[in-house]
Amino acid sequence: SGRLGEARYLFDKLPEKNVVSWGSIITGYVQHGHGVSALRLYEQMKQEGLKPDKFVLSSVFRACAKVKASTQGSLVHIQVMFCKFRSDIVVGNSLIDMHAKCGNLETMRRVFHEMETKNAVSWGAVIAGYVQHNFCEVALELYMRMVQGGLKPDLLTFSCLVKACGIMGMIVKGQQIHTQIITEGWLERNIIVGNALVDMYAKCGALVKAQNVFDTLPFRDVVSWNALISGYAQLGRDEIVFDLFDKMLDEKKEPNLVTFTTVLNACSHAGLLEKAQMYLETMKVQYRINPTLEHYTCIIDLFGRAGYIDKASALIKEMPFSADLTVWLALLGACQKWGNVSIGNWAFGHAVRLDEKDAAAYVCMINIYTTAGMYDDAKIIEALR
Repeated sequence: SGRLGEARYLFDKLPEKNVVSWGSIITGYVQHGHGVSALRLYEQMKQEGLKPDKFVLSSVFRACAKVKASTQGSLVHIQVMFCKFRSDIVVGNSLIDMHAKCGNLETMRRVFHEMETKNAVSWGAVIAGYVQHNFCEVALELYMRMVQGGLKPDLLTFSCLVKACGIMGMIVKGQQIHTQIITEGWLERNIIVGNALVDMYAKCGALVKAQNVFDTLPFRDVVSWNALISGYAQLGRDEIVFDLFDKMLDEKKEPNLVTFTTVLNACSHAGLLEKAQMYLETMKVQYRINPTLEHYTCIIDLFGRAGYIDKASALIKEMPFSADLTVWLALLGACQKWGNVSIGNWAFGHAVRLDEKDAAAYVCMINIYTTAGMYDDAKIIEALR
C-alpha cells in the first residue's frame, strides 16, 4: 500500500528475519520505484548469510532494470546460472526484462532461447526489448512466431507491437493488430493500448483514424492528448494543435513537458512569437514545469526570425544550462538573415568550440559576412580562422 516507512520500521524490529521477510521488503521497495534501496537491502541479505529464493531474485532483476544497474544485474545473473532457479520461468522472464532495459540485447536473446519453457510473458518481454531499442522488424517476426505457437499476446505486448508499427509506418499491420485488440476487448478495458493506437495512427499520418480511436477511449489522460496533438503537429496543422491544447485544459488535464514541447514547436513553425512566450510563461508559472533546452530553443529561434537578435542572445545567457550546437546554429541563422556580424561572431565562436568540423556554422558565418557587405574572400577566410 505504499507505506514503506512503516514496513521498514516493522522489518527492522523483527527479532529474526528469513528469506520471506527480506523478499517482502525488497519487493515493496521495487514496486514503489526505489530500486537502489532494494539493491542495498539485497546486499545486506547476502551479508546475513541468506540465499535468495526465486521471488527475491525476480525482484532484484526488476530493481536492476529500473535503475539500469547492468553490471550488478549481470553479476546476479551469473549466480543464478549455478543455482536451482536457473530454469525457473519467473526468474527467466525477469532476466529478459532486465537485460532488455539495460540494453544487453544479445544476452537477452540468449536467455530467451535457452529457456526450457516460455510463456506469453517471456515472448512479450523479448518483443518489448527489441521494440524499446528500435529493432521493430525483429519484434514483429517474433510476434508471428508467438502466435504460430498458439500463445496470445497480453496487454503490454499488444502495446509494444502497435508502437513498432508506428515507428516503421506499417499502418496495414497496425490495423490488423488493432482488429485483434478489439477482438480481445483490450480497447474498452485499458487506456495504455488505446494510447498506443492513437500514437501509431498519428505517426503514420492517419489522423482521422487516430482521432476516431481517441474519441472512443473510455478515459483520456495526458498521454492520449499528447499522442493526438503530436500527430497534428507532425503534419503542420498548427491551428488544430492549439485548439486541442485548449480542449485538453477544458477537460482539466494538466499538460506536461511533452505537451509544451509540441505546442512551442508549433509556434516556432508558425512564427508565433507572442503565443510561444505566453505558453512558456504558463508552463513556468501556472504548472511549475521547468523548461528544457528544447523549449528555450523554440523561443530563441522565434526571437531570431523576428529580428530580436539581442533578446535571443540575452535569453541564451540567462538559460539555466549551457547552449548546445542547435541553439548556436539557430542564432547564427538569425544573424545570417539580419546581417548581424558581432553577435554572429560570438555565436560562431561557441559553435566551433562544440564542434569545429560542423560545416553549417562556417557556411552561416560566410553568409553573415556576405549579407553584411563583406565580399572580400581573403578577409572572410582570415576572420573565420
